[in-house]
Amino acid sequence: HQRTALMAAVNLAALGPQGLADVATKSVQNAHRLAQRLSEAGLEPLTHKPFFNEFAARSPVPAAELRRELAERGVAAAVPVPEAYGLGHAALFSATELTTEGDMDLLVEALEDVLAALEAAHD
Repeated sequence: HQRTALMAAVNLAALGPQGLADVATKSVQNAHRLAQRLSEAGLEPLTHKPFFNEFAARSPVPAAELRRELAERGVAAAVPVPEAYGLGHAALFSATELTTEGDMDLLVEALEDVLAALEAAHD
C-alpha cells in the first residue's frame, strides 16, 4: 500500500494542478461521450444527472450475460450492478482520459453484435 501511495503522490506531483484538471476533464468528456454512444446503440444510461467517469446503463439481458458476451468478443466492459440495488439488469461502464474513440468503437460494435445475436435467439 505504501508503494501505491508513493506512486500516486509522484504522479500527482508530475501532473501538477493543471495536469490533474486536464485528466479529470478528459475523463468526464470521454465518459459522457461513451454514455451517448451506448444510448444510441440501445443501452440507456440510468441517470441523466452529471457524473464523473462511471455510469450505470440498463441492459436488456442480465448484466453478467452481457459482460460474458462482450468478453467473448474481446471487450472488457459492463460490470454487473448487483440486483439488490434495485436497478434491474444494469451494468457499470467507465471511461478515463486514456479511452479513445477507437476503444468506444470496439465496445459499441461488440455491443451491437451481442444485442443482434440475443434478439435473433429470442425470435
